[in-house]
Amino acid sequence: MNYPGLVDPVDDNDLLRRFLAGSGEKGASRENAIVFPKRFLDRPIGSGGDAQHHLRIASELSDLLCRREKRLDLVTALKAWIAAALCRHTSIDIEDAAGDFGMSLRSFQRKLAECGVNYAELRNLVRMEIAKSLLTNTRLSIPVITDQLGYSELSAFARSFRHLTGFTPARFRDAARNQERPRRNQERPRRSLTEGASDRDLRRR
Repeated sequence: MNYPGLVDPVDDNDLLRRFLAGSGEKGASRENAIVFPKRFLDRPIGSGGDAQHHLRIASELSDLLCRREKRLDLVTALKAWIAAALCRHTSIDIEDAAGDFGMSLRSFQRKLAECGVNYAELRNLVRMEIAKSLLTNTRLSIPVITDQLGYSELSAFARSFRHLTGFTPARFRDAARNQERPRRNQERPRRSLTEGASDRDLRRR
């Protein structure tokens, strides 16, 4: 059986590209289809391109994974450094970070740019993570938390916190406590009626 205009798809990828791109003409057909001889089903699948093309793709993927791993390592190290510096109440300016990482400021900034890391954004992110933990798990006042996080003014802390969380620090603390209260009530062991009766008897004696 003859198939007019049929081109071997293994040898001519242009046919497939033109089919996928579409001709731009609207016809009466309700669907598109590629028709090929049944014997083509027994043919081995080709490589889909030359060896150099595959090597180039593999190299690009390898570089992408390498850059991603380097970025994750840098972000993890910077987060740990910022948290430790806040615990020591020392400066968390970018100049101090560069010095502790053994680089000049320009080299450090270039390294951050290569990894797609914004130092100011990362610093604020670490601050907010610590702030949420302190607001939820401690009774420290908000001004004290502000000072521990290295903010010079309460308004600056409140503005950054609201920008990243959508809440003021006070509202966030209230919401966290309201969520924690029902959980504590559920975890509190219930005393049996006999235990209550025995306690009353002891008080009477």
